[in-house]
Amino acid sequence: MTYTTGLTVFNTAPGEKEEMYFNVCDSKCEVKRNTLGYKDFGSAMAKKKTRFDQFLCPHAEEEWHQKLEKLVKQKRENHSTKIDQMLQEEIEEIKAEHLG
Repeated sequence: MTYTTGLTVFNTAPGEKEEMYFNVCDSKCEVKRNTLGYKDFGSAMAKKKTRFDQFLCPHAEEEWHQKLEKLVKQKRENHSTKIDQMLQEEIEEIKAEHLG
């Protein structure tokens, strides 16, 4: 699976954040500390590895979560208040169903 930096994965400087909560489903992120690798597309293209902490939602692989991510992306790209309200209602329904 490909993760989108800033939506499905967060990379921070080592020790910068103690914990993070996923901005799509509000779940506490799992963290891999002091990872050596490419922290974003630019560093991969430059073949420049650095150390960073990587935060990832524990539900990122689940189908309902991927649907939720798509709805959030749609909402961000949308320019209609009425459509925003409908998308937000669907987002809240999915969260209630899967996160209680």
